[in-house]
Amino acid sequence: MKKILAFALAIIIISLSSCITSLQPLVSYDSITKDDRVIGNWAHESDAFKIEPLPQSEFAKQIEKIALNQKGQSQLLTGNERRDSIFYSKMYMVSFERQGASYNMAAAIIKLNGNMFMELYPVAMNDTKMKEDLSNPYSLNYDYLPGFTMAKVEMGVNQQLVLKFVDGSFVKQQILSGNMKLKHEANELFDTFIITASTNELRQFVTKYANDERVFSKDASFSLTRKPVHL
Repeated sequence: MKKILAFALAIIIISLSSCITSLQPLVSYDSITKDDRVIGNWAHESDAFKIEPLPQSEFAKQIEKIALNQKGQSQLLTGNERRDSIFYSKMYMVSFERQGASYNMAAAIIKLNGNMFMELYPVAMNDTKMKEDLSNPYSLNYDYLPGFTMAKVEMGVNQQLVLKFVDGSFVKQQILSGNMKLKHEANELFDTFIITASTNELRQFVTKYANDERVFSKDASFSLTRKPVHL
C-alpha cells in the first residue's frame, strides 16, 4: 500500500524523543515565505538529507510527468490556481533515504516576530523492496490524513541548520494540566494526542512561546551539517 503516512514523519525525525502533530497547518498561502539558506545537501549522523525548491525537485518532476501521461491535474495541486501557485512556488522538498526506502516531505516556511518556523508535511515513501513501488513509485494515496509538525529554524555556526521541534511531551503535559491552552483531542485508552487548533491559534501559540526553551528543548532539536560541495 502507498504511504502518505505520519510514520514517515516519525522516521525522518529519528533522533527526537517526541513531537507535536497538528491537523491544521501553521503556514497558509498568504503567509508562506522563502529562505533559500535551507537549500542544500545536509548530514545528520549517518543520514543524508536533501532540501531543494519544490518546483525544481525530482519528486515534483516525476509527479508532473505522471499527471501529463494520465492527462490529469497534478496531484500536488488542489484546484485553487492562485493559492496553489503561491504555495507551490515557495515550498521546499525534504528527502532522504534509509534501508532502501526513500522519504519525501514538503516543507513550508513562515516568519513570525523575527523568528523563522518550518512546517513539515509527509508526502510519500517509496520502498524498492515492494513490487508496487517499483512499478509506480510516485503514486499517492489519500486514504490517510497526514498531520503537520513544526520546528523553529535557526542557522547555526559552522554551516549548521538547526531545527528545534516542539517538545511534544512537555506541551502535552502542560495542556492537559491546564497550564497552556490549545485546542486538542486526546484519547487515554489509545494514548493518542493531536492538536486541532486553527491556523491563527497555532501562530499565536508559537509566537508566544518562541523563546521558551522548555517548548523548543534540546531533546527536540535536530542539527544538520551542510555537506561540502565537491567540484
